[in-house]
Amino acid sequence: MPTDLRENLAQLIASLQPSTPAARRAIYDKARETLKAEVRAAAPFLPVQTALEKTRELEEIIKAVEAEAALHDPPPPPPPPRSAPPPLPAEPPSTPEPAPEASPPPEPEAPAPASAAPASDREASLASEPPTRQAEIFRSELERVAPPTPEASPPSEIEIEAVEPEEPEQFVPEPAARRGLAIYLAVAASVVVIAILAAAFIGSLFDRLGLFSTNTPAPPPRSGTVGPAPVRSPAAELIKGAGFSAAAEQALRQGNLLLARGDHDGAIAAFDDAIRLEPLQPAPYANRAYAHWKKDNVPAAIRDYGEAVRLDPSNVANRLNRAVAYNRTGEYQLAVADLDHVIAVEPANIDALNSRCWARALLGHLQEALADCNEAVRLRSHDPNIFDSRGFVYLRLGRLDRAVADYSAALKLEPKLASALYGRGLARIGRGDRAGGNEDVAAARAIDPEIQATFARYGVR
Repeated sequence: MPTDLRENLAQLIASLQPSTPAARRAIYDKARETLKAEVRAAAPFLPVQTALEKTRELEEIIKAVEAEAALHDPPPPPPPPRSAPPPLPAEPPSTPEPAPEASPPPEPEAPAPASAAPASDREASLASEPPTRQAEIFRSELERVAPPTPEASPPSEIEIEAVEPEEPEQFVPEPAARRGLAIYLAVAASVVVIAILAAAFIGSLFDRLGLFSTNTPAPPPRSGTVGPAPVRSPAAELIKGAGFSAAAEQALRQGNLLLARGDHDGAIAAFDDAIRLEPLQPAPYANRAYAHWKKDNVPAAIRDYGEAVRLDPSNVANRLNRAVAYNRTGEYQLAVADLDHVIAVEPANIDALNSRCWARALLGHLQEALADCNEAVRLRSHDPNIFDSRGFVYLRLGRLDRAVADYSAALKLEPKLASALYGRGLARIGRGDRAGGNEDVAAARAIDPEIQATFARYGVR
């Protein structure tokens, strides 16, 4: 990007007619103001260090472009020719003043102006003067006609840091400069896109680390209850909420940041503000639902996901998350209804297939559940939660060898999955391997003391 910006600025400066230091300074100031506005718009996702680096890059580019442009500035015009002073009348002899100790400087050898008197007359006139008077005349003429010394001439290079910005209303673009407005817009759009991509990267990084998701819950360690739900980055939700007012969007961003820090109560308060300002936007409801989920307030999460589904029925992620929550509260029929809708829209949605497998198994629809789990395993053969769900289906079907095989596959991928340990223990005991089964059950209870009560609620003892 800095190379493009330098080329754009250089082209814009080259198009100025005329290219004066003042006109160039106005364009540099406009570029600075554009960068400042884009940095303010990109905060809080743009790091401060990045903003400082962009400012330094712009100043370096301005200095380089100005140095090149100054080489083409015309030299300062020479001073206008002066007519030689008329000969001074002869003065009567008088007492001469003391002459200075230093000899007068020699007159520079330069062509005499056209209006100057002939050299012979001039010399005759000066010859009639006393020596002291001749020195004074020489000095007087040198001061009046000598061109400025190089040190006294105005510098052609602009001092970038010391320039005072002109008032915006005083800057009227010339026809060539108007074409540069397109360059300004392109630079501004590039900064915005970079800020959005940076936000998306940060959000995806948070998701991969399991810190937070803006729209869909990633359930805590489970007991074979549901499969993991998909996640979305905060940038995606903010782009979707582009119709937000500035205050509502700020509240939504603040809520996302608080979620990332684990401040769920603060996040809920921020999402409350966003909903109060924009009650018809689904994103704040979905994000607040996730905050409730993290606080283990599943009924509140179901209500907020329901409102997000009502406002945006096409968002399958919110419907999937509500089904996840329904599975947690034991409302399996409602979960299956939501999951049917999700799978109709996205037949290869692995998380929806796994969740419906589990809900159908608990409703007693074991063959339909097995079909869902088989399809999920076919699409993703390295997910311990899917093997855990299918192991439970086989356990309910009484196919204990297959249950042990699936539970073992799950434990190979996640050795401390309590539900798989407990389920394999029950299957081993059912096969007659009481020692191995009791060992698995004891290990599961050490990880999750409530695991026996959880399986009892599922109708398996």
